[in-house]
Amino acid sequence: MRTLRKGYYVRVAVRSTAKGDAVASAPFLETLGLKQDQITFVTIPDFTASHAFDEAARDCKHIVHVAAPLPTALDAVTDNNEEIFVGAAKKGTLAILKAARAAGTVEKVVITTSYTAMRTLDAMFGPDSADVVTAAESRIPDVPGPYPVDMVAYPASKIAALNASEAWMKEHGEEIGFDLVSIAPSFVLGRNEQAQKPDDLLTSTTLLLLNMLLGLHSPSPLPSSVAHIDDVAHVHVASLDAEKNPAIESDSVDTVDPSETDEVFGIVHKGFETQVKGTVSQYIELKKVEEK
Repeated sequence: MRTLRKGYYVRVAVRSTAKGDAVASAPFLETLGLKQDQITFVTIPDFTASHAFDEAARDCKHIVHVAAPLPTALDAVTDNNEEIFVGAAKKGTLAILKAARAAGTVEKVVITTSYTAMRTLDAMFGPDSADVVTAAESRIPDVPGPYPVDMVAYPASKIAALNASEAWMKEHGEEIGFDLVSIAPSFVLGRNEQAQKPDDLLTSTTLLLLNMLLGLHSPSPLPSSVAHIDDVAHVHVASLDAEKNPAIESDSVDTVDPSETDEVFGIVHKGFETQVKGTVSQYIELKKVEEK
């Protein structure tokens, strides 16, 4: 939505026509006053296929890659989760970079990674987590499977994708003409403009907040570093023009200092209270509509 508001012409890659139709019919689009053909869709059933994004990237100036497999529940265990999470994230990320190179018109690729790509599980959940510093340059070696639950496979996928993307850029740096920016948000809260029913808010990291408020059991402790969805979207779009990459510095799992990101992109991050109000108010609104 923010790219459209900034006047960009957007070509959205979706896995099915139905998903494209769902985005195209979302009420928020009607409020934007779009130009003709400002948003179009291309269907790519398999994001991991060789040359999957070549046609979608043709004549594009920028690519923003936000798709990645997410766990359906904190304690979910998916068969073959190593390939579903790690394999898919790595292959999809490399397919994006290869498509950008093939297009020859791309100036910048912005990829959503995660705070979990830069901080080990022990650092996040272990007893010494407060002593671990995570900075923009922090990197973790790939974490091999098998993975006991999908919530372990997910950060492993983010680690693998980030490492693979940077290795690819280093290998091909002299033959490509675009920059790579990796955005590493923590858990994201706030209004989801595409949500049409309450359950839609239980398919992303907003479920971590709503689980508590709805009295649902959490099978494991969770870090509380969070970001507002508007801030995350702003940084993604602002990165298309920014000369510097955003940076995250932290002195503990519960305290993230976003000051450098604020300085680079000229924003003041929305606080936790605003994040909770946005998420909860939307859930209540959708619940009332559902119960009518």
